[in-house]
Amino acid sequence: MKYFLEVYQAWRWDETDEEAAESLKRLETACQAYEQRISFIADRLPPEVVAIADASHVDDAVVATLLFDRRSSNIQLVLRCGNIPDGYFDLVLSYEQAEMEPAHEHTLRRIAMETVGGMQTFHECYCHEIDFLPDARIEHRLIFHDADWFAIRCQGLSVQRQERPNRDIPPLSERVHEVSGDAPCP
Repeated sequence: MKYFLEVYQAWRWDETDEEAAESLKRLETACQAYEQRISFIADRLPPEVVAIADASHVDDAVVATLLFDRRSSNIQLVLRCGNIPDGYFDLVLSYEQAEMEPAHEHTLRRIAMETVGGMQTFHECYCHEIDFLPDARIEHRLIFHDADWFAIRCQGLSVQRQERPNRDIPPLSERVHEVSGDAPCP
């Protein structure tokens, strides 16, 4: 995480008013730097990616499903987003020619498998960052409230929004899938 991890890790629940004011300043500085970066790279990103680039767009989202397609090097990550007053939706993130460091893939799989559904969730997303790497690939970084984070690097990223009636997520047996060869292997 380039912009928000250090800010998040320094923040504490039991801060004094003075410490909280300093934390807020650090967060505002990080937000301004990230917003400047997005403004700088926005013309190189698909419009639907720019639309979700705000760091808080995925606040409190949970991993609903995850698909690794090893044949085409694609990853599909579905985040269940929203809240009671505004309603719920899935953010379907499709990463083309994607790769992850092994430790990041392990973290993502663990988050997906440990997330409990309904209103008693574990591993809710805190924020995300979208950026370009020096080799022109996109890097999408997500940090969760427990300070776990991972990054997915890809040649292309597409986004779809699908309305949902509630926050329920699939059972564990349907959450993570992998395609390697001719048939899916859950």
